[in-house]
Amino acid sequence: MRFHDLCHTFGTRMAGVGVPMRTLQEWLGHRDAKTTAIYADYSPSEREREWVESAFARATSRATKPSETERAEID
Repeated sequence: MRFHDLCHTFGTRMAGVGVPMRTLQEWLGHRDAKTTAIYADYSPSEREREWVESAFARATSRATKPSETERAEID
């Protein structure tokens, strides 16, 4: 793993959650917006965002609410 890989991941994830390109450009320290566009090459579609939110919402609700069996094991 290189530092460059971390920058690319950061840029991609921030673009994916809707951080404006100008803000991302400043955070990454790029002079040229075209360079930032390379790092922020992915932005999920609305449908993809819904799928991810749905998947993590179920995982979160399971993580925060123990099942009947888990509650019996805790008691």
